[in-house]
Amino acid sequence: MIGATWAQALTWRLGRQFLLDRAGPEHVPAVVDRLCGLHAQLMSSVEWSLCARFDGLTVDDVRACLWERRTLVKLWAMRATLHVLAAESLGLFLAGMRAYEQAWTLYGLRDPIRLELADRIATAVRGRVLTRRQLAAAVGQHGGGDRERELLLGGWGGALKPASFLGHLCFGPPDGPRVRFTDPASWLGSASERPDRAAALAEIARRFLDAYGPAGAADLAGWWGVNNAQAADMLASLGEAAVEVDIDGRRLWMTAEHGRELATVTPARVVRLLPAFDQWMVCANRLDGGGSRPGPGLPALHPGRRTDVYRRQGWVSPVLVVDGRIDGVWAHRRTGKTLHVRISPFGRLPRHARAGIDAEVERLARFSCAEPAVSME
Repeated sequence: MIGATWAQALTWRLGRQFLLDRAGPEHVPAVVDRLCGLHAQLMSSVEWSLCARFDGLTVDDVRACLWERRTLVKLWAMRATLHVLAAESLGLFLAGMRAYEQAWTLYGLRDPIRLELADRIATAVRGRVLTRRQLAAAVGQHGGGDRERELLLGGWGGALKPASFLGHLCFGPPDGPRVRFTDPASWLGSASERPDRAAALAEIARRFLDAYGPAGAADLAGWWGVNNAQAADMLASLGEAAVEVDIDGRRLWMTAEHGRELATVTPARVVRLLPAFDQWMVCANRLDGGGSRPGPGLPALHPGRRTDVYRRQGWVSPVLVVDGRIDGVWAHRRTGKTLHVRISPFGRLPRHARAGIDAEVERLARFSCAEPAVSME
């Protein structure tokens, strides 16, 4: 069995997630695809997650990929949460999300009213870009009544999610502060090709290991939104394409293509400031048997500080990452032309961390067209 340390594993993962050697702006869709999408509850987090992984990237570059070049697409996806996915992989993820009936309640696919509404939404948005109010009116023109109108206008996304999971709905360019919705097929120029469900799940498992390995079934389950047994089946479907590795006594999985690289990895000294909901935290290893949040034994997190990162109501804090470990949190505010960043370390930081923090704050300020100011608690 291939053996390595957590320091080696975290450095390998930093490299796979473009947090060691950053990419160029022309590779935004490819990086998003490597990361299996970006958590998009906050669009600012999507932008800053990409800032952390690119040299020379601007906010306008990210928005152009979404609303002009259409190489990225925003919709409700895994775990019934908002994500930005690479447009070329949309069909793969749509096929995977329909694979497990157990998750259909989460996705709203067991509710006949919401399913009927999803069909009306599909007709209403075809070839159009509509605000939420315009969508409610259009659904009414296609047979929807007061109940459907209340569902569309009353809650944030519950009534829209089934249409998204079925591939009928995605976000279009906003109209000022108002979000707008459209049909993925007309927005992207063609319907996304969906593979066989079994093939889709195997490919999703492979991609997860390629970005977030070494990982176990609980890690895959927590990210994809299924139970541990189903996640174990996804990993087993890879056959010889996946191998077991021993990471400081814990058996986990990697793709065979990359597993043997671990033993040759030299732990890196690198500092990164990652925003709220960054994939580094969302997909961190779960060592508590598959609970909804990483356990206290998480090797990448400073002992005893889990609740500082994984907070109530699903909030995931912006974090300071030092050599692959989550060693603090940070916050920011902007006053005039200055971006003020406050760092709250969890303990004593290594000597090289301060220079890395200053460099990261300067990057964030440039990305935000501001002047940097940093303080330490």
